[in-house]
Amino acid sequence: MAKMIKSVGMEQLIKMGSGAGGGGGGGGEFNAVKIFVGGLPPSVDYDKLTSYFQKFGTIQDAVVMIDAATQRSRGFGFVTFDDTAAVELVMENYNGNEIDGKWVEVKRCIPQDKMGPGQGGKGKGKGSGGGGGGGP
Repeated sequence: MAKMIKSVGMEQLIKMGSGAGGGGGGGGEFNAVKIFVGGLPPSVDYDKLTSYFQKFGTIQDAVVMIDAATQRSRGFGFVTFDDTAAVELVMENYNGNEIDGKWVEVKRCIPQDKMGPGQGGKGKGKGSGGGGGGGP
């Protein structure tokens, strides 16, 4: 597992309407200052992640998730800003977010306890009707 991500107080959760923003899915509660970043190239580390996203606002915390067994990037991470305006800027730039020459998908974070069934959150197809066999 990677380093712990700072918890965010309830005052930083925001109620969003259905389909708000560029990548959120349905309505519900979103963490107003934290984003998920998916599709990271293997070359992206903490420094590259923060270097890219700092242009949108002050970063409070960031993490690139690392596989515990292989010590390689899992291809996603999280960025926590100190202001909701930074998240809005990132979302407005949805189609233009590119790190190391690769487009990365950004989504507003949904707290796991607010996710409905089948909305993921546990990785590798669990809860979404797939998953495949037990590989090596």
